[in-house]
Amino acid sequence: MANIATIVAGLRVCPDVVTPMADRQMLAIAIRDLAGIPDAERTTGTNLLWIAFDQMGIRSFLADLITLTEDDIMNLTVRPTRGVAHPEPVPIMHKRRTVIIVAAHHHFSRLRGASLECVLSQSDFMITFVSLTIATMRPSSRGK
Repeated sequence: MANIATIVAGLRVCPDVVTPMADRQMLAIAIRDLAGIPDAERTTGTNLLWIAFDQMGIRSFLADLITLTEDDIMNLTVRPTRGVAHPEPVPIMHKRRTVIIVAAHHHFSRLRGASLECVLSQSDFMITFVSLTIATMRPSSRGK
């Protein structure tokens, strides 16, 4: 799995034009490369994080994912259906990596002075966590 802070640091945080298709692709790439969930699990519908996203209506990166708070992400659950009366919980590591993706995006957006069109409702915990993660990275792996 790639170094999350380095990859997020290199993203264009506020592109001038983002089509809905590109925004959906950004979500798929972020979850695949940063959270470590293969595309096959998304397309087959077997990954609990993707199922929870679908049930919540999270379908894009800039329009949906980055507006979530850490509480929203950590409380993700898969609702029971007729086929699965008692679904398993979403793995905690998938939730934590998703929180890091959102926090890192906001952190690097702020560093670049980008204007985000969403309400920043991050706690000090998220900013501190990302700052500590970046501070402890080896100098050779830091994003420019």
